Amino acid sequence: MLEALSRAGGEGGDQRLTRIAMVCNLPYDRFQEYLADLQARGLVERDNPFRLTPQGRTLLETYKAWRESLRLFGMGPAE
Repeated sequence: MLEALSRAGGEGGDQRLTRIAMVCNLPYDRFQEYLADLQARGLVERDNPFRLTPQGRTLLETYKAWRESLRLFGMGPAE
């Protein structure tokens, strides 16, 4: 979900959020709940336009590095 939000490039609006929810394969109401949780944890700012906070970007980059490490050891999905 953080990756999809990051790719959105900070474009706001409900229509854009609906598209991001579709990319995440989530119903819009559940997507809104998760988005509120990410905001409460300080990972997303829901200003208009919304964007990842520095902590959110750090988490996303750390996750990507972790996933790549698993892939290199044959424990993750091949991409």
